[in-house]
Amino acid sequence: MPTDNVAESDLPDDIDLSLRLKYLETLNEKLEKLLRSKFHVFWSQVIFDQSVSRFVDSYLRFCLRAHDLEGLEDSGASAEEQAVTKEVSRRMLQLLVRLSRPQESPSDYLSQDKFAQVILESQVFDVPKIIDICVIYGDANRSTVTKIVHSAFRCQPLFKEDFRSVVQHMLDGLLQCCAPLQFAARGQALSDQDLSVNECLSFLPDMLSCFNAIFCFFPEDCVDKLMGGSLKVDGASGSTTAVPLADLMVLLHDAVSALRSKSSDGKTQLDSIIKLLSRLLTCVLGFRMAPRHGANAFGDLVSWLVEHSERTELIQDLSRNGLDNIAMEWIASGLVDDTQLDYLDDVCGAPLLPKEARHRRRPMPKAAASGAQAASSSSARPESSASTDRAKIREVREVVGNDYGEGFILQCLLHYGGSVPQVVGAILDGSLPPQLSALPTTLAIGAEPTAAAPSAEVGLSAEDKKRVLGQACDGLCAWPSLRLGSEGCSRLQQGLGGAWKEKKAREEQTKGVLVRGRKRKRERES
Repeated sequence: MPTDNVAESDLPDDIDLSLRLKYLETLNEKLEKLLRSKFHVFWSQVIFDQSVSRFVDSYLRFCLRAHDLEGLEDSGASAEEQAVTKEVSRRMLQLLVRLSRPQESPSDYLSQDKFAQVILESQVFDVPKIIDICVIYGDANRSTVTKIVHSAFRCQPLFKEDFRSVVQHMLDGLLQCCAPLQFAARGQALSDQDLSVNECLSFLPDMLSCFNAIFCFFPEDCVDKLMGGSLKVDGASGSTTAVPLADLMVLLHDAVSALRSKSSDGKTQLDSIIKLLSRLLTCVLGFRMAPRHGANAFGDLVSWLVEHSERTELIQDLSRNGLDNIAMEWIASGLVDDTQLDYLDDVCGAPLLPKEARHRRRPMPKAAASGAQAASSSSARPESSASTDRAKIREVREVVGNDYGEGFILQCLLHYGGSVPQVVGAILDGSLPPQLSALPTTLAIGAEPTAAAPSAEVGLSAEDKKRVLGQACDGLCAWPSLRLGSEGCSRLQQGLGGAWKEKKAREEQTKGVLVRGRKRKRERES
């Protein structure tokens, strides 16, 4: 309930604090009982008891976000109540994980179609709930939340269709906050139809957190839809102008920064908004100007920063809130050199990364890698780079599972410029490029891809192998669409070698036995 997050001094008169604690304890017990139930009992409760979906919806709507937790230690809540609240939060995450899994064992599972129907009709998940899950739990439980999100989108494709309308509603709300804050920053009066400044400042942290969550956890095609959303501003002449999301972030940053310089109180809230704005803007720039778009994308990034270089405070905020991650991704891609990185540092006014970080993250030169197998390319890297790779491999396997070999994960990381979220998304969504899909998923570091592939000859005896080769040769020579001809069959026979010769010898031997047997039979009959 909304009153669960209210300080004791702000509680309505009809709310008893002791009753609130009792309610939380009861809720914790019911959650524990539900989580302990067997698979069929659990899903029966979800399908036929609407209180489960209502509870999930209520909790995700009213649970405190990270930007709400500042000053929570002064809320007046007792240590006992805080402990129960944390326990409820932990069990709620466990419930969400179980709700996202259609199968728990070989005998306990829902079919994909049934699971998709249940989570849609029972309203267990929808796009707003998935966004809330990312905002509430994403920072401390990245791998778990990534599994929940990708499972929901993979099992229920309709969520991706719903996403477009949801994100357009979010973009419209963000645009609605821009004009009132700009007017307030310039000291102009607001119209009666505009939101108040306090309403905008209360609305922005939740909205910006939702946008950041989408960039961090949602499938890439959803982020594409977000970037392609419509942001239209009415002009003075009555015409409408499309505003890119990055430009809207700049306008909001300018307005909030101006309000912060004028304000004597409430700076904590404004600082939080600027941090969220800066983080979202770096997500937008990182998505549009990432190494996967080619080497020219780095020039686009530098050009954008140069274009906004007069906004010193904006550039500084970006440098503190994610621009270093973009630089690290470019270093890992190997598409930029030190001269380009030095110029980027000059534009930002300070080094984004220490000099040693460049060499740790830079991939091995091609000359040093010549002749090495793809899966064992990490063997020639510096120890610090290898340790970074191992950490990323562990992070990916925590999400996708240990069925994927470390060598396979390493090749995915090399292809995606060391980006863990992109690798996780591509594996879970089944969107890996052909050259990675062709590799054995169990490939280990240091193993040759061909050696790791399962052999078709495992478990066959020598006689079985000869018989299979012989049958294959007969079938290929007789297959009309191949049109091998006598010369082709001859080459095929030579390729199969001894197996072909031994097979023909056995056929001749069998034919001779049959001929002799028929001859003796005729002699006896005569």
